[in-house]
Amino acid sequence: MKNACFIIPYFGKLPNTFPVYLRTCAENPDFDWLIVTDDQTHYDYPENVHCQYTTFDGFAARVQSCFDFPIALKRPYKICDYRAAFGVIFAEELKRYRFWGHCDLDQYFGKISHFLTDEILNAYDKILCLGHFTLFRNCPEINNMYLIPDKKWNQSYKDAFSQERHWIFDEWPAN
Repeated sequence: MKNACFIIPYFGKLPNTFPVYLRTCAENPDFDWLIVTDDQTHYDYPENVHCQYTTFDGFAARVQSCFDFPIALKRPYKICDYRAAFGVIFAEELKRYRFWGHCDLDQYFGKISHFLTDEILNAYDKILCLGHFTLFRNCPEINNMYLIPDKKWNQSYKDAFSQERHWIFDEWPAN
């Protein structure tokens, strides 16, 4: 079982720096990346980076299929609000991982396992909390953590998922 899979939906042309990003991913064989995109440009993908091609509308339909209320996902930037639910949305792809997470494409990785050691991975269910790099233990309790309402602000995932404005839901404390 691999340590983790980072899920990165990205629609439109991937950044010019993407080949450098891929090289830094290749240096982390204990971790995988799943790039969900409509950009079919040929890249030299390392073994631990998997690409799933779809349209933005196809991605939005997949997300909608996980919820019994109408979601608001009309533009790619709004995907960030759904990151906390990736454990449910991508459950099939995540079956063989201890953790799943999300990160941004504008960061470059050193040796992740030097910082996220087995000791840390065994001790915590959620590692880091900001949208640019977060890991969640891959288990039902944690994968459904996004369902917990934010008591301080009296907001819920339904608020974030059903309205078009950006809620920064991937960075809420409960998530």
